[in-house]
Amino acid sequence: MIRDFRPDLVLGPRPWDYHPDHRAAGQVLIDAIYMTTVPNFCSDAEHLRRMPVLGFVYDGFQRPYPFAATVAVDVDDVMDCKLDALACHASQVYEWLPYNREALDEVPSENADRRAWMRAWYEARFCGLADAYRALLVARYGPERGKAVRFCEAFEISEYGAPAGPADLAALFPF
Repeated sequence: MIRDFRPDLVLGPRPWDYHPDHRAAGQVLIDAIYMTTVPNFCSDAEHLRRMPVLGFVYDGFQRPYPFAATVAVDVDDVMDCKLDALACHASQVYEWLPYNREALDEVPSENADRRAWMRAWYEARFCGLADAYRALLVARYGPERGKAVRFCEAFEISEYGAPAGPADLAALFPF
């Protein structure tokens, strides 16, 4: 039942994105994180006793300020699952995004070739994140594992949610 839902961590886009739905979702998250702690704001639901941590997922936008990762996590073991999920958005990964990158003519027509093409593009993206946030990975996992991570996800903890120190981050991102 939704009334019993008590999130410790909420992840979403920053409210500065090229897509209007992403911008709106980011703003709604910021507003909701606070308002869910206000008694009687929603008369038929109990308010949260503590504010959740709000984490923004990585984006490359530079304005109004560049993404500032707070935590990076190893996604090597789940990369195939991530690609499976992305492949479900065929019109986005094989049509719209390549069109906007002026790379639509590079998308293969055969399904197996398309999947390999998509894998190469997204692996490069997540590999680039691992390289960009290597210091966070090493701090999190230690030098041996941190330097070996191929793919990562990065998150920026927002000041609009509850603060999260190192122990909180370890509990919220236990992988």
